[in-house]
Amino acid sequence: MFSKLNPEEKKILNYVKTYIDYIVNVDNFFQEGKNIQKIDNRIQHAEILDHLIRHNIDPNEESLIKQEETISWANVNSKNFRKYLNSIKIVTLLLLSWGINNSNDIKEEQILNAIKLINKFDGILLNQIYLE
Repeated sequence: MFSKLNPEEKKILNYVKTYIDYIVNVDNFFQEGKNIQKIDNRIQHAEILDHLIRHNIDPNEESLIKQEETISWANVNSKNFRKYLNSIKIVTLLLLSWGINNSNDIKEEQILNAIKLINKFDGILLNQIYLE
């Protein structure tokens, strides 16, 4: 359900900011049925586009190679990527619980502290959560 986060990864800050901006904008959050899945899909889409570009595939051009590479990325990465996003949502929750509700107020140290907590309790608490 969750994955360890790399404190060195700069994308985490951007993703946390995206989640916080979405959640604290009450109008958007409630109009869209409190569904964070829309943000997950946007982030995953951006990740796939980055993957295509790294593999010298034009993401704007419809081609068989693009389709095959996209399917390959999804088959190889989608489950772990969702675990990664779940962990980032927990980081977001920690920051919100610490009173940070403006993405511009987030300091790198706060992100690092949250990541350390997530990683510390990953096997103890997080992966012991059972859902029906």
